[in-house]
Amino acid sequence: MRVKDETHKVRRSAKAATITSLGRASAYIRGIARRSISSRKAKNYKPAKPGKPPKSPTGRLKNAIYFAVDKAKTEALIGPTLSVVGRIGSTHEFGGREPPKQSKSRRGRFDLRIGGHGPIRAYRKKIVAVGRLATRGQLARANEIVAGLGLPRSVTGAKS
Repeated sequence: MRVKDETHKVRRSAKAATITSLGRASAYIRGIARRSISSRKAKNYKPAKPGKPPKSPTGRLKNAIYFAVDKAKTEALIGPTLSVVGRIGSTHEFGGREPPKQSKSRRGRFDLRIGGHGPIRAYRKKIVAVGRLATRGQLARANEIVAGLGLPRSVTGAKS
């Protein structure tokens, strides 16, 4: 009687099943986290007490919770994303203090030079994409967009 060794097939199937179940468990935990965040607006709004789920009257924090499964490490990450709510999600989850906010007067400034950042695409007089300017062509396009929208020189980051 011959025995055929197929442990690699068993391991591959077990890993695939682990990834599948990890994704489902992550989605379930994400749902629990989203449901725990109150998003009702109240006249006398008060922040949540320490140790309790945060409140999100606008719903942004609730909508910022995502999950991702890393197949290589077979682990999952669940939590608020930086791109949607910034660092406040991490502060709500782990505690601590927020750094001082950047003044509103600095918002919208571009660093129009190669290696800097600026508008890449504009649609109906609104900037819809900003990115790193790596080539002279991208820099020229960014300058066209800034000039076309009539932004003041101080907004472009250029030295006056």
